[in-house]
Amino acid sequence: MAHSENDLIEALQTLADDLGRVPTTDDMRSEGEYSLRPYYRLFGSWENAKRAAGFGEARPSQISREELINELQRVAAECDGVPSIQDMRSDGEYSVSTYYRRFESWQNAQLASGFQPNDPETEVSDEELIEELQRIAEEIGRQPTVEEMNEQGTYWGSTYQDHFGSWEDALDAAGFDESPKRPRIEREALLEEVRRVAEKIESEPTFGEMREHGKFAVTTYQRRFESWKAARSEALEE
Repeated sequence: MAHSENDLIEALQTLADDLGRVPTTDDMRSEGEYSLRPYYRLFGSWENAKRAAGFGEARPSQISREELINELQRVAAECDGVPSIQDMRSDGEYSVSTYYRRFESWQNAQLASGFQPNDPETEVSDEELIEELQRIAEEIGRQPTVEEMNEQGTYWGSTYQDHFGSWEDALDAAGFDESPKRPRIEREALLEEVRRVAEKIESEPTFGEMREHGKFAVTTYQRRFESWKAARSEALEE
């Protein structure tokens, strides 16, 4: 059954009223009237769906580090332990990507909040990563982007890049691209991706921001340009 944009927006707004906050994808999965798939089909992303419903997270620069730390500590008290990425996605007021932009990594955010990082991603297997990627794809009805994996997945997009070399290679491993061998990434394609991310976040991307938003592993830039700083400088030079 096809759902109209108005139906989906009304359901999202109703859920927000019930929860007293902007719903997360986990909220929609567990308590929403509809699945996530029609939202992704009609709006392209969960962020676009929220904006269409009149919701929008404050820009990261408008949220102080103290506010982020206080929220992380609040979630920790609710889950009675060191909060994981999944805890923050399901119960936190701010997106995990905001913590990545302000603290460079989730582990740094945990440390700044007084917690000893406990990152299960370091021990995850390739098989578990592929299974999670395929689960998200099934849920939204197509192969996910890095941003969608960061938003919805159990594991951060950069974990896929670390394990498989790049997001594109992770997609290959999960069966989304049947080509047996991916050609070498052109130097200009790498530079253009830096420019795309810079335009997206409206600033020069840091190492952590490139891991979060970029299609290619930052280690690829380090191999091809000797350092991430050199790659960024060449991409963004006037």
